[in-house]
Amino acid sequence: MYGSKCFDNTASALTGEALAIRLAFSHALSLGYTRVCVFSDCQVLVRAICSKSSPVELYGLVCDIELLSSLFDYCTLSFISRSLNLEADLLAKSAFCNAALTT
Repeated sequence: MYGSKCFDNTASALTGEALAIRLAFSHALSLGYTRVCVFSDCQVLVRAICSKSSPVELYGLVCDIELLSSLFDYCTLSFISRSLNLEADLLAKSAFCNAALTT
């Protein structure tokens, strides 16, 4: 899946990343996917979700992500370096620039 979404008033880039992962899981479920692999270039967030030891600011979002991920038959969340994920990085930067221009 490809796409972008702007989140207004996020507390931090880390929160924005968590919101994006939650939205990706939610969207995949709404499309009827039963198996997903999600990759993020935010190593801190991937580590927090996978270790079930999240920062306080992400507690509710991580709980949501864990709940959504449990609804799949198969679900993985993995770190991918930004240099290996250029297409997604360019999409994110483009969405950010477009949001900045419209506000």
